Amino acid sequence: MLCYNKSEMNKANSKKKLIIITAVIATLLAVVVCIALLLNNNKDTPTVSSTSSATEKVYTLRHDYIGDASADLALLDALRVQDIAPFTIELETTEKPYILRINFSDESFPSYKQINYEVNMESNAIILLALIKNVDEIHYSNINSTIETTERDEIVRKASDYTKQLGDLKRYSDSLERFESLISKVKQLGQSGKMCNDAEACDTTPMFLISAS
Repeated sequence: MLCYNKSEMNKANSKKKLIIITAVIATLLAVVVCIALLLNNNKDTPTVSSTSSATEKVYTLRHDYIGDASADLALLDALRVQDIAPFTIELETTEKPYILRINFSDESFPSYKQINYEVNMESNAIILLALIKNVDEIHYSNINSTIETTERDEIVRKASDYTKQLGDLKRYSDSLERFESLISKVKQLGQSGKMCNDAEACDTTPMFLISAS
């Protein structure tokens, strides 16, 4: 039989209390450390920017067939083409080349002279060629032309026009990451002056990103 006197029992109880207090303190410290780590991780995690959201929105509007007029218009709307001037579209799909034609309202052009029309529309043409799988050419009004003619005066852009600088445009629709890389390359073409008219450099940021920045 084991026997303990009162003094020994008090000492034992004191040790137990000390152990319990130490364990509670250690638990509290662990909780504090975990909370601090979580807060730090949340602080370091980048939030999705409006620019990324805008790029993803445009990318989700990619489609296979130019003949889908509603899909074409949705993509043009996301690109903010309507900010240049009111427009209508024509689709040529009976035989190749398959063409998306953007016809701007002539009377609206004078109020839009302040924007860099050529650069903005070329950026848009590149994106349209990349995100509409079977489109071969993008045609749009040549608003700065000084030639008087009764025939249609328009600018024509083909995917092959950009093979040397950007490679196969169609492959940029394979993933969001590839599409984002296309946007970066378009910006670089402006910075290097390769998409600028009589300028060493120009801003080729697509219009849909200007509103998001």
